[in-house]
Amino acid sequence: MIIICEPQCIGFEHSPFNAALVTLVKYTFPDEKIIFLAETEHIQFVKDVIPSNLENIEFKTIKVPPRHLFDQIRFPLEFRLFKKVFDFAKEKKSEKIIFSSIRRPGIVLVKLFIRKYRNTDCIIVLHSIIEYINNAPYKLIEIPFWLRFCLSFANIIRLKYLILGPTIEKEFLKKLPALKKYTITIDHPYFFKPEQKIEPNTKMIRFGFFGVGSHRKGIDLFFQLADEIKARQTTYKAEFIMIGPLVDKQIYKSDSVLIPSPKNPLTSEDFESYAKKLIMP
Repeated sequence: MIIICEPQCIGFEHSPFNAALVTLVKYTFPDEKIIFLAETEHIQFVKDVIPSNLENIEFKTIKVPPRHLFDQIRFPLEFRLFKKVFDFAKEKKSEKIIFSSIRRPGIVLVKLFIRKYRNTDCIIVLHSIIEYINNAPYKLIEIPFWLRFCLSFANIIRLKYLILGPTIEKEFLKKLPALKKYTITIDHPYFFKPEQKIEPNTKMIRFGFFGVGSHRKGIDLFFQLADEIKARQTTYKAEFIMIGPLVDKQIYKSDSVLIPSPKNPLTSEDFESYAKKLIMP
C-alpha cells in the first residue's frame, strides 16, 4: 500500500499534477493499493481527471490548514495533520508516504515523524518552494523555518526529495550539493494526448502561459511581455493566451492577454482545447 498525501493545496490548485502523480504511481506499482489523502474539493478535481479504468485507488478526506498562514502559526496545525497521516500509515501497514507538495513546517515534521515511525519511508515532492532556498530569514523566529536549513539538516536515507526534471535537479544540487544522495528525479507527470501533425501559421506567433497565474510564478512578466510586443509595429501578429485561472487579479491591467477563464479552473476538455489553439493555424 502506498499513501499519497496533499497537505496544503485546496480546490483546483495542483489537481492536474496530483491526478497525473496518482496515475503514474498506480501504473508503476499496479499491484499496490493507493490511498490519496487531500481536502474535499481537491479530491473531486483529482477524481475528475484520473482515468476511470484505474482500480484499487481510495480517496480519503483530511483537514488542511488555510493556505496562506505564517509558518509559526501553521506549524502546530500541521503537527496534528502530519501525526494523523503517519498514524494512518501505521494503521494501514503502509511502508511509503508520498507528500505531493510541502511547506517548510511540513519538511521539519516529516523529519521528526519518520524517526518515530521506523517502518515508513517518505518522498517529498518539491515544487516552486525550491525558489526560496537562497532567501535568508529576516528575524530570529524565522530561522527554524529557513528553507535551506529545513532541507539541509537531519536528513535520513529513508527520506527522499523528488525533483520534477533533470534541469531543476541540476540547479537544486548547485545550491545544496550535500543532498545528492537524498534526491531523485522524474519528468513532470502529465496526461499527454496522441501526437498530431499540425502545420504552423507563419504569420502568427502565439505565447502561452499554462496553470495558475500568480506573481510568484511570473505571470506579471508574461503580461509585461505581451504589452511590449503589442506596442510594437511588426509584420506578424502576436497573441498571448493564459490557460488557467488568475489568482493575483491585481496584475491584470491590460487586454493584451486572452484569459478564457480568469476566475474558475477549466475542465480538462477546455484546457486541452485552448492548448491546441496555441499551435493551430
